[in-house]
Amino acid sequence: MTKPVQNGPSVSVLIDNFNYGRFLGAAIEGVLAQSYPAREIVICDDGSTDGSCQVAEGYAARYGHVKLVRKANGGQASAFNAAFAASTGEIVCLLDSDDVWFPGKIARVVETFASRPEAGWQRHKVRCTDGSLTPLDAVLPEYRGSRVQGDDRYAHLEKTLTFVTSAVSLRRGLALRLFPIPEGAFRKGADLYLDFMCGVLGASGYSLDEELCFYRRHPAQVSQAGGDFEAALAGEIAMTRAFLSVETCQGYVPTHLYKHQMIAAYLRSGHIFDGRRLRLGAAGLASATRLAKAGRTPLALLQLIKLIYGFLLPRFWIRRQLRLNAWGGA
Repeated sequence: MTKPVQNGPSVSVLIDNFNYGRFLGAAIEGVLAQSYPAREIVICDDGSTDGSCQVAEGYAARYGHVKLVRKANGGQASAFNAAFAASTGEIVCLLDSDDVWFPGKIARVVETFASRPEAGWQRHKVRCTDGSLTPLDAVLPEYRGSRVQGDDRYAHLEKTLTFVTSAVSLRRGLALRLFPIPEGAFRKGADLYLDFMCGVLGASGYSLDEELCFYRRHPAQVSQAGGDFEAALAGEIAMTRAFLSVETCQGYVPTHLYKHQMIAAYLRSGHIFDGRRLRLGAAGLASATRLAKAGRTPLALLQLIKLIYGFLLPRFWIRRQLRLNAWGGA
């Protein structure tokens, strides 16, 4: 296997785990096989009741740079908080224990940060697979072309970058501003909190148009609330509300919250002109109007387009999300 690298920026890999013992070994092996080795691999077991800790302890016994942090169950945010507190690397890479990195992942992260000194965070694309790592015809996120993401907090929130946990890397300086993640509000959805907070903090980043990870879609992961699309959408709404409860964004509400709530209302009623959808649309229009009056015309137009899209084309949006996200693809 590999040995920790001694020169170049040090990299800490933070792995959160809860009852994924059947996947954890593959995740660790993927890190050990990196062409640019991690200085340390910190696994936080969040109170698993399966054989997860035995798997992690086996690797820790063989590799001195593999650490296991054990704690009572508290959710994804608390697991990453504990792992981050035990880490020291200049670059921090997050990894869910059911995903697997490609061998060149860390090397590309280090190279990208070196060439983009202004970037405090970066993300890349992931290839969706089924539970046995058989690739599916879906890649997340959907963006095309590598690009710099600026420090406009509202534009960042509005574009909804979609951090996939296992694709997120942070410079330690920025990570120190992001952690700890609020544990009560984010038992799950830590990636969404980090995504939004990068915008609130005005942190520039870089989106790399490369697939560098296998992202499993399986019954236990597709939705903690039951495995169906409607439950997953409800989860997205709840996490966005949770974020706005801990960080008010000076009264700004990202348009996708209106859009997701309009889609959810459509799923319940089946009607385009449902009363709740009309009220949500009106609230979104008021938000776009406020932005326009504040001189944020491009952002107001973007918000308006997304509102119209979510209000008039809910069936198209749902079909598209089912295809892109491979819901139920396990």
